Amino acid sequence: MAHSRAGRVALLSVALLAARYLLSPAPVTESSQLNFAGVPATTERLSRTCLGARRFFVGGNWKANGSPDSVEALIADLNAGEVKVDTKKDVEVVVAPSMIYLNQVKSALRADYAVAAQNMWDKAPGAWTGETPAAMLKDNGLDWVVLGHSERRENCGETSQVVADKT
Repeated sequence: MAHSRAGRVALLSVALLAARYLLSPAPVTESSQLNFAGVPATTERLSRTCLGARRFFVGGNWKANGSPDSVEALIADLNAGEVKVDTKKDVEVVVAPSMIYLNQVKSALRADYAVAAQNMWDKAPGAWTGETPAAMLKDNGLDWVVLGHSERRENCGETSQVVADKT
């Protein structure tokens, strides 16, 4: 089912607002107590998520959707979006377009957002019709891949062992 561009941008905006909430300092009151993790309430909310050692992650899997024009419009919307947290330090934003649009998105998307492939082949480049080996994705500057998705498991028969082999 295709979703509107405005809907996708709204979803990303909500995710970024959630990241902003988690990354903002907790309010300090006269009756501040230790929170459930035993740290003062003045500690940033991120530490309460047990992600204190990692950046918050916002990802968007575009699945098998898009056309050259709609992808161009979505990239323009993402590039124009205001992010009120530090994407180099606090939140990591990654989009996963369909394979055919990877280069278009990679070349046009703002530099503080990353691009992911939706799948990869765990073998070396060679005679693998329709497959994209990890080495080819890395050669194109992609550092992310969506692996183990339920749709790949249900519709393509990927098992936990197949996913493990890809990692």
